[in-house]
Parts: sequence; C-alpha cells; structure tokens
Amino acid sequence: MTGGVGSWRYMAPEVLRHQQYNEKVDIFAFALIMYFISSGQQPFSQWGDPEIILKEYLKGEEPRPNLSDCHVKVQGIIQAAWHVNWVQRPSAQDILGELMELERLELEALEASSNLPRCMCPQM
Repeated sequence: MTGGVGSWRYMAPEVLRHQQYNEKVDIFAFALIMYFISSGQQPFSQWGDPEIILKEYLKGEEPRPNLSDCHVKVQGIIQAAWHVNWVQRPSAQDILGELMELERLELEALEASSNLPRCMCPQM
C-alpha cells in the first residue's frame, strides 16, 4: 500500500483524503496510467496548477481527466477503474480479461483486413 507516498496525480481519492483504503487504490492508479498511455497527456494537466486538483479532492469533489482524449476502446476500462467508489472498481484479473479480449478482437480485425496469403502448411 502507498502509505500516502507517491505522486498525488495517480493517488485514489481515499488516499488523498486519508481514509481507509485497500488494493483498489492500485486499480485507480492503473486507470490514470492507462489514461496517460492512451492520451499522451499527464492526468489532470488541463487544470494547470496541481494544487487545484488536490483541493478539489479534499473538498469532496471527484475531478477526472477528459476521457475523450483516450482511444475509444479503452475508455470503458479506464472509467470503471477510476470509479469514485472503490467497491465498484474492477479487480486486476477483470481488467486483464478485458485487455486480453481487446487484443483478441484487434488481432481478428487485423487478420480479416490482411490480404496476405495464409500458411497452407500441413498440420503435424
């Protein structure tokens, strides 16, 4: 667990508010990392001063980066993982399953769109 140490930019609201928390804070942080990877932008960078976001959390607000900056195929995963209520956040296993399904669908689409000849090698 974080013990409140680390980058506040990736901390779950319950950590910032010094409330009780569990492993789901890592799921929240993962959502913000996915946001960064998908959008190419640091979470909350559109607000400028980092103190503004911290103050919003401490007032009980729930600011979030703009999901429309992310690839549409990962928006649902990100949104579920940064849910306000930690009980509603998916498990790491659930997220892995969703990512593997996205990968499978992408590979199928790539194969379907490819005009390359398929291997006709005999099965052994």
